[in-house]
Amino acid sequence: MPPPEVVKASQATEEPPSVAALKLAEPASQTLTGNPGATIHIDRPVGHGYGEAVITETTGQRDEPFITVEIEPMFPGGMQAFFDYVQKNYRYPAGAIANGVKGKIILTFIVERDGSLTDIKIVRDLKFGTGEEAIRLLKSAPKWNPGIQNGREVRVAYTLPIGLDISR
Repeated sequence: MPPPEVVKASQATEEPPSVAALKLAEPASQTLTGNPGATIHIDRPVGHGYGEAVITETTGQRDEPFITVEIEPMFPGGMQAFFDYVQKNYRYPAGAIANGVKGKIILTFIVERDGSLTDIKIVRDLKFGTGEEAIRLLKSAPKWNPGIQNGREVRVAYTLPIGLDISR
């Protein structure tokens, strides 16, 4: 937008627009007219830009993991299937049994584009080998369905609590 130029009232060549007209206006750098009934195309360049331009996305893969995505990564069969998998395959450590340990372990990991789990870390541990067993369990888990962003499989950071109770 050009900067406003202040002139004497006698030099003004046109009246400023009314408030009602401004409420209906769509500000732009130039006045454009168009056909309101025309077909809308989002795959063609418009305006006065380079005529051969095409709309593209970057082809490079993003390395840092997403925190939130359109479609979250999921264990095959859903989270209930994951909880069943944990219940069947978690080996309660002897030290944890002897000390009556129960509670929640919290783990973080990355669900990769191929569904594998990497960078598994313990955020909260109940000690007595419970966290190490949870890491072993996740490393041996089947591949997850990866997260999806903009129609593409992406790396997603995931936080997972696993509840432990020996009395169950």
